[in-house]
Amino acid sequence: MGEDRMNGDGIEAGQIRTAVAGHERRRAWAEAEAVLGAVLGAPEVQRIGP
Repeated sequence: MGEDRMNGDGIEAGQIRTAVAGHERRRAWAEAEAVLGAVLGAPEVQRIGP
């Protein structure tokens, strides 16, 4: 019975790690998009243009 519990805990821990990693990736992308949006929206950048 102890072995089954360890396997269950291991699976749950893996799922938590996967969820945390996904959250970190989404947060990093959101932060990058916010920074890029701020930079591209800056008046100096808009004035220079493409």
